Amino acid sequence: MFLCASILSNKSLIEEATNCLHGRFAGLFSLLGIPIDVSSQFNTLQYSSNIFLMTPALDPEYAFNWHQDHPGSCEDRDALRFKISGV
Repeated sequence: MFLCASILSNKSLIEEATNCLHGRFAGLFSLLGIPIDVSSQFNTLQYSSNIFLMTPALDPEYAFNWHQDHPGSCEDRDALRFKISGV
């Protein structure tokens, strides 16, 4: 019984944290072309500048590795890479 109650409370916590992250970074998700539902209760920060997409590419070890996890198609990832680097 305790395990079931714990799972339910953790589920609520995780859902609320996810909603908060979606709300906070809605501009960045939009730049990446990732559709998300954003509750009107969150004030989104201005993460809609391309600088937030470009900065990971400045790290030679990290570069564009992160964009392999983008949920879009290969064409979407290629378009995103072109948007960031122009190549």
